[in-house]
Amino acid sequence: MSSTKLKGKPIINYAAGAMFLLLGVVFLYYSLELFLLRRNQEINEQFNRLSSITFVFFPTFSIDGQELLRLYPILGLIVAAGSFLVSAGFFSSNVVLPITGSFLTGIPFLITLIKSLPETFIYHYYYSFGNLFYLIPCIMLAVSFLSEKKKPRPLALISAGIWFIGIIFNTQFWRRPSGYFLYVWSGLVALSLFSLGAALYAFTEAPKRNVKKTQSSTNATDTKIESLSKLSDLLDKGIISQEEFEAKKEKILNS
Repeated sequence: MSSTKLKGKPIINYAAGAMFLLLGVVFLYYSLELFLLRRNQEINEQFNRLSSITFVFFPTFSIDGQELLRLYPILGLIVAAGSFLVSAGFFSSNVVLPITGSFLTGIPFLITLIKSLPETFIYHYYYSFGNLFYLIPCIMLAVSFLSEKKKPRPLALISAGIWFIGIIFNTQFWRRPSGYFLYVWSGLVALSLFSLGAALYAFTEAPKRNVKKTQSSTNATDTKIESLSKLSDLLDKGIISQEEFEAKKEKILNS
């Protein structure tokens, strides 16, 4: 049967799982704060603080208060759920969970990317870049889980690198006109956890999902060797001619 188990040293799997577990906690905390803000209708200062974090997590150009309170808590919960699935996959060494979790994590960033596109091309191109720094590595990491190559996995390393570049991007662009950071710390924490988790994952070993196919190929080779051996015995005993031997040999090798 084929395997869905991640191989390699457990400590690396657990460390990667811890990174994505913390990432899920970050987005869960952020989402719950927005839900509570909506419930208590505490807009002013607390709203401004959370909207700043929202722009770092889900970059868009046009947003109003009601939209933020309605949509972004849900997006944050989706990212948290995806991160928890990836984490569970690392802790259980089950490769199916990280594949599902990585794709799920990318969905909110795809939504905000689509939302940002109409005005992005006219005003601020870096809003799309902000979403892409989250979205593209999520897809790449999901695809890397499907790879059957042994460690390290190039796509996972590249995704870690893109998230790391996103850290630099955040520190350069997410500023208020007055010049101080727009709660960049939250974006730095998220991107750092993404990046470290992906980098650690790159050094796990891929599961062997072609065991059944390999066994079938081995059995077919053994059958051919046995048939050729019998054919050689017939030639040695003079039962068949050299021409017949060559013809039958060619047929067996091409079967």
